[in-house]
Amino acid sequence: MFLKNTYCMMNESMVLELIVREARHQDIKQDIARISKEKMKELEIKEGDLIKIKGNEETVAKALPAYPNDEKDNIRIDGYLRNEIDTSIGEKVKIKKLNQ
Repeated sequence: MFLKNTYCMMNESMVLELIVREARHQDIKQDIARISKEKMKELEIKEGDLIKIKGNEETVAKALPAYPNDEKDNIRIDGYLRNEIDTSIGEKVKIKKLNQ
């Protein structure tokens, strides 16, 4: 998808570490990362902004708000994104805001 090929410079000022959780069915193959509104505010991002996700590898995804019952320290990503960053459900990943 186009998100993987977008040239972006990283905002080095803020890095968050979140726990990987499974994406819901409607988010699969959409390059979406769902994170809490609180964490979005910490990163100074809004809905639809791009973030870099780093596990053992790195990728880019579109940030969307978490679901109401999600815990604030979780990130929901699908199996395709987890495979790209070589991580699994329950592991920790780091996320950063991207400047375009």
